[in-house]
Amino acid sequence: MVFGTLIGAILSATLSSEEMSAWGWRVPFAVGALMGLYSLIMRARMKETDHFTETKQLSVTVKQDPMVKQIWQNRVRALQVIGLTVGLTVLYYIWSVSTPAYAIKVLGMDASVALWVGVAANLCFMAFFPLWGMLSDRIGRRPVMLISNIGGAVMQIPLSMMVQGEWWQLFLAMFGMLLFISGSAAIVPAIYAELFPTSIRTVGVAIPYSIAVAVFGGTAAYLQAGFQEWFGNSGGMAFSVYAILLLLVSALTAYKIPESRGKVL
Repeated sequence: MVFGTLIGAILSATLSSEEMSAWGWRVPFAVGALMGLYSLIMRARMKETDHFTETKQLSVTVKQDPMVKQIWQNRVRALQVIGLTVGLTVLYYIWSVSTPAYAIKVLGMDASVALWVGVAANLCFMAFFPLWGMLSDRIGRRPVMLISNIGGAVMQIPLSMMVQGEWWQLFLAMFGMLLFISGSAAIVPAIYAELFPTSIRTVGVAIPYSIAVAVFGGTAAYLQAGFQEWFGNSGGMAFSVYAILLLLVSALTAYKIPESRGKVL
């Protein structure tokens, strides 16, 4: 996301509007295609963990349940993955993608300025990851998730009201919200992995996570625009309420999952 925003910022600063409309908008897609190919080659060459290899060899001699049956047996964990993801994915897409776009299209902020602010805020977002990770190793996964989701819910409306058209307002608002979002983003990969047994871990995480991101994160920008259309001046507040409700769902899910700090996988 940072790399994509960075490309947008560079193109906006170096190309005219005519050049951007004619061919510049294709550049990020071409770069993305090359990166996708690189990722495919890299992942094809990655080695599995020793424990997974041992488990796979064991499954040759010990008959295991079919994968579909294993997914069904772990359906509660799959629903927990969705619950943990819905608030985070909507809030991240709102603040990392939609907010700079809102500043450009609605508030009239210069596109390159808004995109550079987005890059800076997202770099700060990434810098918080190891700090939240260390905190979760000290006090547990659940408290960090609760701080992240409840903090985001409390600050959603005040920080949305802060975005008024100046670059520093945009940065402070994005910085403040991404600080809370990074708490969840830093540790949910570990939480997802700790929920599932080795034999079903990849599929058990991938399917519900992808569903949650596609259904909730993928529709966030459209719903945000839709709420503005349906509710007029109250659209922003209505969408914030929607985001807050999803954050509370994630907080409740985090409260219900077993604490996994220090768990041996």
